[in-house]
Amino acid sequence: MEEKSGSSEVNEQSVTITKEIIDGLMETVRNLYLCDDIPWVIGYSGGKDSTATLQLVWLAMSELSKEQLNKQLHIIWRRGVLQIVYQYMSELE
Repeated sequence: MEEKSGSSEVNEQSVTITKEIIDGLMETVRNLYLCDDIPWVIGYSGGKDSTATLQLVWLAMSELSKEQLNKQLHIIWRRGVLQIVYQYMSELE
């Protein structure tokens, strides 16, 4: 029986993110945004995952027309005491 060390294993597989992949993700975000009228809420911690998510959504939304920006997008973040920031899509101009 093989003995395992206490450290976690890291996946060594390398993935190359291309412009085409990013463009496809942005198209998916736009399609999801346009498919209903439910407001979006994004939690932002300042870490790399939430930063990448917020940037992807921001870039995707910036390519929509004003008429298409028909629902609210709320960004919720915490720093010290709980602070909630509401970012409306109309401010993308």
